[in-house]
Amino acid sequence: MRPLPPEIEGEKRTVKPVERTQRIFIFGATGSIGKAAIDVCRKTDVQVVGVGIKNNTESLAQLIPGLNLKVIHISDKTIRKSGLNLPYSAKLFLGEENIEDAIIESDADTVLNGVSGGAGLRYSLATIRTKTKKLALANKETLVIAGKLFTKAVEESGTKVVPVDSEHSALFRLFRGVDRNLVRRLLLTASGGPFLERETSEPTPEEALSHPVWQMGKRISIDSATMFNKVFEVIEAHHLFRFAYDRIEILIHPEGLFHSILELTDGAMVALMSVADMRLSIAYALAYPEEPRLNFPLRFESVKNCRFLPADSEKFRALEALTHLRLGANNSYPIALNAADEVAVSAFLNRTIPFSSIVKIVLETASAFDRKEPNTIEDVYHLDKEARALAEERVKKWMFSCT
Repeated sequence: MRPLPPEIEGEKRTVKPVERTQRIFIFGATGSIGKAAIDVCRKTDVQVVGVGIKNNTESLAQLIPGLNLKVIHISDKTIRKSGLNLPYSAKLFLGEENIEDAIIESDADTVLNGVSGGAGLRYSLATIRTKTKKLALANKETLVIAGKLFTKAVEESGTKVVPVDSEHSALFRLFRGVDRNLVRRLLLTASGGPFLERETSEPTPEEALSHPVWQMGKRISIDSATMFNKVFEVIEAHHLFRFAYDRIEILIHPEGLFHSILELTDGAMVALMSVADMRLSIAYALAYPEEPRLNFPLRFESVKNCRFLPADSEKFRALEALTHLRLGANNSYPIALNAADEVAVSAFLNRTIPFSSIVKIVLETASAFDRKEPNTIEDVYHLDKEARALAEERVKKWMFSCT
């Protein structure tokens, strides 16, 4: 995949609103991104033609009234249609093996991948295999665990990939007006999470989930508290924009108003500033290459303070992973990071391990995971499974050490 979609380089920014009705398929519809996307669609002329969930049928029933759905996809094959109250017009697809069929049946222009974790890779791959016009990518793990292979597949498919993460959405927009040859560094901002300014020995899951700026899902909230989320965002930016790891930095910005910054070769900075609302980047991704109709005004008089602090690897040990990446760790390392993080975060949320053990388990698992570079998607899945098993062993060892 080129550093940016071909139409971005040298294009003139289009300012007219979307003129035709877009058709969108939302995977991860009952998650925080999915719900926000449905809210955006209800307030614009984007038609939701398909939704996909894992198994939360109760939340699905609350979301679908008023949507003219053609397709519903449920990845959990144990769900029975007889127990569902589905729209008469909607066709049901069950199982991950039917993702592509569901997308094709929906006739969607855009797929929004809001699935959480490494499981989301299947949905991104299905989207480009069906040659859907656009993939609005909120699943960062697609690029974290399969970045090199996925970007190559995107090149061959012709599908446009537009990032939904607020930091990457900001960079995507900034690059539409800035020559990448004039950019020295990418600066991704981070709020610092709930423990930036207060010390706590062993926070509870409830404390770690209380993000001071964003309303997010459970795993990403915990990853924000440990700072692994920002490590994964650096990997995502590396693959999306083709900048070396040593040219991507993290900047702590607790207020969450500046989302990303380009440092130019002459020392000038170009930044995107907006309210902290995921609907903004979702609306932008859905409308691209046009401009979204929704308005998210930022009142300058409401801005009381804007702080920018260096990212402290002593306070946030998860940032040590960036050193391995900058020293040339191959693409099996991010796979192990993500797999171990999913295992450790789940164990913490289940109160099996303490908060402090998350970073230790993830870094130790990834550092010990010395494997060859994955050459195929099947290699990625194999390495992911292997890394999860190693992380689960470390969780069990911690449990036994406490008995």
